[in-house]
Amino acid sequence: MLAPPSLVRDTVLVYSQDPALDAPPSDATDEERKRWQHRVDVARETGDWAPVLKPGQQPTRFVVRRIPGTTWRKIEDRIGFASIGAMEGMSLVLRAALKGVENFGDFKVTHADEDGIGSIAKADVIDLLDAVDPDIVAELGFQVLSRQRSTPGK
Repeated sequence: MLAPPSLVRDTVLVYSQDPALDAPPSDATDEERKRWQHRVDVARETGDWAPVLKPGQQPTRFVVRRIPGTTWRKIEDRIGFASIGAMEGMSLVLRAALKGVENFGDFKVTHADEDGIGSIAKADVIDLLDAVDPDIVAELGFQVLSRQRSTPGK
């Protein structure tokens, strides 16, 4: 029997290269990097970033939601029919999920209707993140995509 999903709460994502993270040094061994990646994966899954932070540091936090089905299908169609490329797809996925950004100066996420998709974060957030590091959008977009394609609550 199918059952509707329980309420799915917002999630906090952190960019893996955020300076507040207590990452191993560049000369770390493969084993140290593997342990670090596991700790980051656990933080992503649990939403508890404290164990991977430098003492007294706060990362930039990206608050994301599960994208509603109708919006998700519109984005998937654009990606699937190759009307947009992978990078634009990650941008749309992140914009559709993004509710807010914390610890990022005075910047506030605002939303507007995107033609054919619905209300999503304005593109200015992508431009600003790209000015910091273009990998942020790709990484966070992929995290949202992975969560979106998984079954809630399983």
